[in-house]
Amino acid sequence: MKKSTLLLLLAFNIIWGGTYAATKSLMQHAPYFLVTATRFFIAAVPLLLYVARRYGLRMDRRDALRCALIGVATFTLSPALMYAGVARGRAADAAILTATEPLLISVGAYLYLRERLAPRTLAALAVAFGGAALLSEFWRAQGGARPLSVALIALAVCCEAVYSVLGKEVLRRHPPLKAIAASLAFGSAVNLIVVFAAGWPRRLAGFTGRDWLVLVGYLSLLCTIIGYSVWNLSLQANAAASVAITIFVQPVGGLFLSWWWVNETPAIGQLLGAATILAAVAVATLGRSPNPAAAPPTGPTV
Repeated sequence: MKKSTLLLLLAFNIIWGGTYAATKSLMQHAPYFLVTATRFFIAAVPLLLYVARRYGLRMDRRDALRCALIGVATFTLSPALMYAGVARGRAADAAILTATEPLLISVGAYLYLRERLAPRTLAALAVAFGGAALLSEFWRAQGGARPLSVALIALAVCCEAVYSVLGKEVLRRHPPLKAIAASLAFGSAVNLIVVFAAGWPRRLAGFTGRDWLVLVGYLSLLCTIIGYSVWNLSLQANAAASVAITIFVQPVGGLFLSWWWVNETPAIGQLLGAATILAAVAVATLGRSPNPAAAPPTGPTV
């Protein structure tokens, strides 16, 4: 992976680490699902207009089906299931289960895309997961794990992993922006049905100017349009596992942002976990030979 690509991925994973705080601030005026649905709809409209003009929207049925699965899984089911799970369980459960996403993407890429997993990548994934466990301080969690919460969060993480596995297959035939636009369109269509059926649109009237700036500027433009574009470009040019491991940086960014922003001093174990994750990501992504992702696809098709 090129160093410039790695730096962009690391930067956006840190930026994505702030989406939960931003969304929570908007939930003072609107339900969680309405916030996320509006975020993705605002991002989908300009992307669709640009893609329709630049590339056209045509794609074969199989890729359209893949984009539909990606859109509903990533932009509808994943946020809804994650919120429902976190609301019913412990923060430590969410942190540990979310850290399994790079592992799921790597396994999915191996099984579906027939990407080879280098021993160094496998070792780095395992080490980074251990670092994420230290970062979460799961041993401090009060009470036992709640099965329903764990199941909901696990399903949300699986839905999120669909984006990178099926998305990489779509990227073999379509530009990154087109793949994002199509997926967002399908997900937003389902979201709009739910939002209007629940009668929520009027709740947006309570948003302040600052709320709209956060929603449009940060969540829709920066985190969704630009962030997913960077992700797709990186995914198109590199093996899915080497891209996915950068997801481990999200909680690291959140840890240090909390330290700087709200003066939450991290524990020694958390600092050790952060250092472990960064070291594992560096080992997995720096100094690699050209990745095997460019090889002709041999995997099964949907």
